[in-house]
Amino acid sequence: MSQKKSIMHDQKYLQNLGISFEKSIIKIRSLKVFLKDKRNGLVEGALQFAKDTCEETGIPVVKRTVRRKKIMSEEKAADDFGSRTEKVTVRVH
Repeated sequence: MSQKKSIMHDQKYLQNLGISFEKSIIKIRSLKVFLKDKRNGLVEGALQFAKDTCEETGIPVVKRTVRRKKIMSEEKAADDFGSRTEKVTVRVH
C-alpha cells in the first residue's frame, strides 16, 4: 500500500465509532513515528517538485540565506537547526 493510501486508511479507521481507545492510541503513535521518519523526505520531495514546476513554467527561483538570531543555551528550543536556513522565494509577474 502506498504511503498516502496508508495514511488515508488510518484516518478512516480512527473515525470508526466502535474503535477502542487502546487501538486508536496505537494507530496514532504509529502515524507519529511514520511522519517523523518521513518528514525530511516529504519536505525535500515537495521542494524539488516546486522547483521543477517553476523551471518548467519559467518562473525564476531566487535562493537566499536567512540569518537567525542566536539563542542562549538555556533558552534553546528542542529543534536545533543552527543559525542559517535556506529560503526559496518565487516571484510571479
